[in-house]
Amino acid sequence: MYGTSGTFGLTRADGLFLWARTMTFADCSVIRPEPGLARLCPTTPVAARPAPAFWMWGAASPPAGTPRDRNALAGRFARAAIMAQPFDYLAAGGGDLGRLLRWERTRARSASMTKANPYWFPVEERPLKQSTRAVAEAYEGGPAATRITEPYAGWLRVYQRFGYLPFPLLVALLGGAVVLASVRRRPDALLPGLAAAALVLAPPFLTGFDVRYVVPAIPLTCMAAGLAAVGRTRAQDCRGPSVGSST
Repeated sequence: MYGTSGTFGLTRADGLFLWARTMTFADCSVIRPEPGLARLCPTTPVAARPAPAFWMWGAASPPAGTPRDRNALAGRFARAAIMAQPFDYLAAGGGDLGRLLRWERTRARSASMTKANPYWFPVEERPLKQSTRAVAEAYEGGPAATRITEPYAGWLRVYQRFGYLPFPLLVALLGGAVVLASVRRRPDALLPGLAAAALVLAPPFLTGFDVRYVVPAIPLTCMAAGLAAVGRTRAQDCRGPSVGSST
């Protein structure tokens, strides 16, 4: 992203994502934000507030303005909320992180905002949203619509009933891979293991829990476990003479 925007990162909405995370606990009577940030205070009681995804993508997003201003203001409010309520912040992130310890299949909290779970292959065709119809029709060069193609869609629906990885197994495999890689001094295994750990641990504290954030950690975890378990190759064990050594 730096090559096109001059900013290191995958997004320029980091402040907005963190603001949405704090909306589940932020209490402005405790935070006492500066006047310029007071308009970002939620009016909904804490106990009745929806998941962070609602605040990020819903109509309750920060007031209108340039994207850069909105992101900067939201980030300042989020940091003030975290500094004023550090234990509430840790409890919110830890609570979402605890969803990984459920044995049954975990659904996204944001799915409760829609009639259908977006992470299940549908049985019925879903019409395009108005917000995306124009883009789809421009791409197609004419009318655009979704359709379900059988029998392939049926095969995927059968697969989704059984093909999932319980999160406790993922956590156990990831923890074991990192420990084994550290004990065996395998940096080639430790790198994907730490990357997977970051993908699992960071989202609940930066934006909120969502199943899609965990999925990329699965292949990295398997890679780390495989590299940590197998022996070194002959090429890895070869050590040439050190610089300055006598022959």
